[in-house]
Amino acid sequence: FCISSEGWILTNAHVVKKPGIEKIRFQSWDLDPEVKIEVIFSGRSERRPSEIKAKIEEDGDDMALLKIEPFEGMPVIGELDLSDRELVQGAEVRLFGFPLGRNLLGDKEGEKLVASVFSGIVSRKVDRYFQIQSAVYPGNSGGPVVDENGRVLALWTTKRKAEQAAERYQKAERGEKR
Repeated sequence: FCISSEGWILTNAHVVKKPGIEKIRFQSWDLDPEVKIEVIFSGRSERRPSEIKAKIEEDGDDMALLKIEPFEGMPVIGELDLSDRELVQGAEVRLFGFPLGRNLLGDKEGEKLVASVFSGIVSRKVDRYFQIQSAVYPGNSGGPVVDENGRVLALWTTKRKAEQAAERYQKAERGEKR
């Protein structure tokens, strides 16, 4: 989702990872190969080239920052401000995404795509993560979670493995940091 009129896009790192492409080993570094990423906005069919500017996919973090050339009519969810995002249990939220992402996006050049909208309820917050009760499917990853005012609260990810989530929960319960 686009977070600024300058063309900055926030998503999950695993969303921009091409399946089957391995890291390149160079001396003591594991490097990501350059991959071509195209962005398609909901309700549109044009594929816009983007550049991966930053990516983190470790220790529970799963984010990527992309940059596209801004264009007239570019949908922007709003300037991102995560400084004040207190959520209480029971708060209603909306989640946006493309369920079954790659299966639907495939090679259907020229076809308009429309994002799905899901309603959810905040079940709890553990550490810096929210547990949200909602029907969500693979492909929603990287979409925004917004409050009733349309303010972005979080970045949705469905990739987290149950063991990792349980381990983080147990650490939080014991009062341990990440």
